[in-house]
Amino acid sequence: FDVGTGDLVSYLRKKGYTVYGAGAGEKLEFNRKLMREIVDKVKLPQVKYEIIEGVSNLRKYLVDKKDKYIKLNIFRGDLETFYFVDYKSSITILDDIETALGPFKEKFLFIVEDKLEGVEVGFDLYFNGKDYLRPYLYGYEYHSGYIGVVTNELPEPVKLVADKLKPILQKLDYRGAISSEMIVDKNRNPYLIDLTCRYPYPLSLLYTEAIKNYTEVIYKIARGEDVNINWVSKYVALTPLASEYAREHWLPINFPLKFRNSYKFSISARLNDNYFAVKGSTHPVNIIVLDNEIKSLLKKIKFLTKQISGHSLESTEILGGLYTIEQEIREGEQLGLKF
Repeated sequence: FDVGTGDLVSYLRKKGYTVYGAGAGEKLEFNRKLMREIVDKVKLPQVKYEIIEGVSNLRKYLVDKKDKYIKLNIFRGDLETFYFVDYKSSITILDDIETALGPFKEKFLFIVEDKLEGVEVGFDLYFNGKDYLRPYLYGYEYHSGYIGVVTNELPEPVKLVADKLKPILQKLDYRGAISSEMIVDKNRNPYLIDLTCRYPYPLSLLYTEAIKNYTEVIYKIARGEDVNINWVSKYVALTPLASEYAREHWLPINFPLKFRNSYKFSISARLNDNYFAVKGSTHPVNIIVLDNEIKSLLKKIKFLTKQISGHSLESTEILGGLYTIEQEIREGEQLGLKF
């Protein structure tokens, strides 16, 4: 369900074992340089980018640049993608990168991308080695909050990306979840930004509630067989609740037990009927909602937010993020992204 064991997945699969996982396909997430080359090969719209080797060259390149996105190739977690406003504003971030990479600071490859204007959207699909499973899910994310729609037909810009990637996934014998991030511009051109070759987090926390035949879906994907996904509702949503206190402390979280399935913990412990977020995560609990109407869905999120409590547990920003997603949905519909 995660990346990092792609070689083992491929090995076991060749030995005849039934294995769920991206396998060799995980390189599409790890190796951003490779993904950019594939985007060119399959003739998808390509964001303008530069590949820079080493921190010193990166500094020289950025001195007179503005409005860029900077990503690290290959190793995730060492550096999150960050928005580069200008050199003066980012000099301390570059200092941190240089320190973090240590003796390898002049060997790492950086992907420096131009900023694109448009609507950010993405698909969240399953692939069984041959094709994407239906019905599809695609949606909008903001600060890890998410609203998605289940559909039998992806909107054309999103479908174009999925169709172009399909032969690549077939060649890699990809069997698992795959998510994309793309920018659709005013001319309805989709620019693929990133791929997630594993379960998207925290979105995937809702899958066991949102998919009625979840076990069958996972098993048949592992076997390379076709299966229809039996979604509970037309729309799905997830919103994480934040707590800085939870980073260093156990956090008691209280809610009516009848709503237990609407609250998904990152890491939790239970003592009798009392729930605790295990210290270490600043987003200890997530609200999930499944509904057939957008307005009703948002109303349920607001209601469930009021039912849960915990020291320093915050939701104001996240709810604001969901309204930002609402705006993205409206803008997307003007670009042919029917929702």
